[in-house]
Amino acid sequence: MGAYRLPLNATRAIHRARQLPRDIVHCALSGIVLPFRIIVVVSKSMCPDCNPGNSFILIMLFLPLLLVSCSAAGSSAANDSTADETRDRMILSLVERAAATRLQDYNPVYVIDAVNALQPLGREGAWRMIGMYLERRDPEQSDDGLFLLLRVLFDLPPDQCYPEVGLGVPVTPPPPDAGNLPRFPIVMIQDVPIMVVRGYFLGGFPDRVERHVAFFREHGIIRSRPLRLPRSSAAIEDQFSTVWRAAYGTPPDEYLLGFLREQIARLDASR
Repeated sequence: MGAYRLPLNATRAIHRARQLPRDIVHCALSGIVLPFRIIVVVSKSMCPDCNPGNSFILIMLFLPLLLVSCSAAGSSAANDSTADETRDRMILSLVERAAATRLQDYNPVYVIDAVNALQPLGREGAWRMIGMYLERRDPEQSDDGLFLLLRVLFDLPPDQCYPEVGLGVPVTPPPPDAGNLPRFPIVMIQDVPIMVVRGYFLGGFPDRVERHVAFFREHGIIRSRPLRLPRSSAAIEDQFSTVWRAAYGTPPDEYLLGFLREQIARLDASR
């Protein structure tokens, strides 16, 4: 199945928003000043001996058409800006959906959609959208899913490790060697971000997502390409079991496999 792609350019949207008033003013001035120059030159070339007042008549005849053209140009720029704003709202809704999902109801499709909406924007464009989400989020709403979204959207340089998701003691412990599952509690299988922890036993104060935002803002490298889903999910469970056995030395238990199958079912339902 092809990659999810949204042909967006946030930098262009900001540029257009800033450029719009200047374009309209420039167009309006051109519609007033240039006709005097152009029409006077044309009228003199056609009729050198004519009364200069005729140029004014020509201007008054053609000015409405020029102003209509100017208005159309300004309307086109405004429509482009509105389209970009609509795309921004759509991306924000995808980020919010991924961030607000409870861990026990984790759906890999939500993370995939958000990542593939943010990745084409580039690093700064993605951070602009994440910043907008953080400014507008409901303080009463959980954003635990943002921990996971950041771990999938960003890679790290070799000298850095992914920060621990400090939401408590995970139901499924991390592997003895963290390097075997570097994005824990996320495991990437065929570009599908599988969640391996259904919940946490809370002890003390939970981690704040702002700490992770600051970390990835400093060290994160936005992934080089969108996530590409497999044509079939039939092999995901077998591949997951192989990765898990290599990390833990034992196969995944039925409790974890049940959680995995729920995620695969949600993935298949989205096709």
